[in-house]
Amino acid sequence: MMRVVFFILLLVSLDAHGVINSSKKRQGIKERYSQYNAVVTKKELYYVFDIVNDSLVVKQHHTKDVLILNEHSKAFTNDEIYYSSFTSIENLQAATLLPTRWHNRRVKVTQFNESHDRDGSVFYNDSRTIHFSYPSLREDAITSLQYTINYNNPRFIRPSFFQSHIPTVSAKVVIKAHRDVKVNYRMFNDEDFDISFRQYSKGKYSYMVWEVNDIAPYQYMGGKHFSIGYHSPHVAVYIEQATVGGEDQVYYGSVDQLYQFYSTFLSQMNDTPSVELEQLVEELTANLSDIEKAKAIYYWVQQNVKYIAYL
Repeated sequence: MMRVVFFILLLVSLDAHGVINSSKKRQGIKERYSQYNAVVTKKELYYVFDIVNDSLVVKQHHTKDVLILNEHSKAFTNDEIYYSSFTSIENLQAATLLPTRWHNRRVKVTQFNESHDRDGSVFYNDSRTIHFSYPSLREDAITSLQYTINYNNPRFIRPSFFQSHIPTVSAKVVIKAHRDVKVNYRMFNDEDFDISFRQYSKGKYSYMVWEVNDIAPYQYMGGKHFSIGYHSPHVAVYIEQATVGGEDQVYYGSVDQLYQFYSTFLSQMNDTPSVELEQLVEELTANLSDIEKAKAIYYWVQQNVKYIAYL
């Protein structure tokens, strides 16, 4: 009986020691980033390029944890993720982690609302947004988010950014590629950041890993013409070639290959003008110079072709 009691006390002691260490780590982060309301403690983006049943499968796993540093938690309650017809979202999990004496209590997000994304304009496109809110958010709580992007078209792979609008303690980007998939990348705006890189192989997969710690938040540049990609460090990942079912499929190994892909859409265009259109152009441009013809056609389109954007 005494041995059982001693064993239980030992477990409690070990658990308490673990919690103290966790509390110390949390307190250290709070002191280090005391000028901010929150900090990203972990950000991981994990690409997988695989061959499954003679098909190319491309996924991108996202993990992000945000620690609330003070009572100003309201600004971090709402969150959202984006996707389109080129992608789908899988394994979406979001929760608030509330510290207790022994562990973090997990309060799951239970409601996710989907809507069309206006994308900063009134024009309709196929972008969609998933909105959700973290429950019971307060100081010392952690917002925890995991989801997977499944790429229906592997030509349109999102880049991975290391920064956020708040500081980031640790960020990692990983590429796991099947030996029959040739993956390449380009790094942008990394000159002022100490980003480590390593590359290795294991079995039939090759790996590329980037890691960086203590990242300052975005430095927004003046004017609306500069996107985050203009100045923030990020990795653009792309497939050059994949061997699927014994056949080589070429993707984006060069600018010429990119052009060849986009040029295929021109073959679907009907460039034969109708008789009515030819008659209209002749009426609009009769006895005019080339500049006057361009103006006449432009203003006719402006005055007669209406576009109504439905939101």
